[in-house]
This record gives sequence, C-alpha cells and structure tokens, in this order.
Amino acid sequence: MTMKLLTTAVGALVLMSQPAMAGDAQTTAALPDVAYTVLFLQDGEPLATPTVVGRFGQDVRIEVPNQMRVEVMARAPDSQSHSFTTARMSLYRDGAWQPPKVMSMQATLTLTPSFEYSVDGTNYRFVVMPRAIVPAANQGEL
Repeated sequence: MTMKLLTTAVGALVLMSQPAMAGDAQTTAALPDVAYTVLFLQDGEPLATPTVVGRFGQDVRIEVPNQMRVEVMARAPDSQSHSFTTARMSLYRDGAWQPPKVMSMQATLTLTPSFEYSVDGTNYRFVVMPRAIVPAANQGEL
C-alpha cells in the first residue's frame, strides 16, 4: 500500500534545484538550516518516515493526508547553541483534524533531541527529530 505524503513549507523552500557554487553568498544564504525527520507510527509500524529541510524560523508541515500531521519550527540557535523548537502533532479522526498536542523545548540541534507523543486511546505515535544541518568541511579541512 502506497501512502501519499504531503509536505508544505510555509515560506519559500524550493532551494535544492540549482547546484551550489563555492563562495556564492546568495546560494549559501538560501541553503537549509535544519532537517526534520518524522516517524508516523500506527500499531508500532511506520506509516511514513519523511525527512524534510527548512530554514530557522520557518514553519514546516508534514503529514500523511487525512491521518497524521506535524507542524514544526526551530528558531536560530542562541549564544549557548540552544534553539527554541516547537512541534504541533494532530490526528485526523471523525472527519476532522483534532486539536494538536503542542510541545516545545530549548534544544541543541547538533545533538539528538526529539519530541515523542503517543495519542491517548489510539494506536498512533509521533516521533519528531529536528537536527541542525552542519555544512560539510572543505577537502583541505579534514
């Protein structure tokens, strides 16, 4: 069974279509800051496990249509490398999206933080893993 997965970035996130040129400030400015991996689980089995990228401060929506939805956002890190990060997790039941479970944290996104939520009275579970994108080192820096 193939599940249709819908991903919407609120803002502009069509940025991987052109190759990056070393030292190109415009290209560097458009590169994503953060990746979100989401596990949509039912009965402990994955319905979908997408990973999408976005910019700090940008809301990103990831969903399995008419079943499960996550809206996530991470702010740019502060001086201690902590990013304020929020996740809104919703389930589609009885013909409508139910009120979301909202979770937030101050997290170091270069580590392995996650939001995990099992929906009471159901067999659905969300796991949301935000990660900072760390640029690759230049060949001479290895």
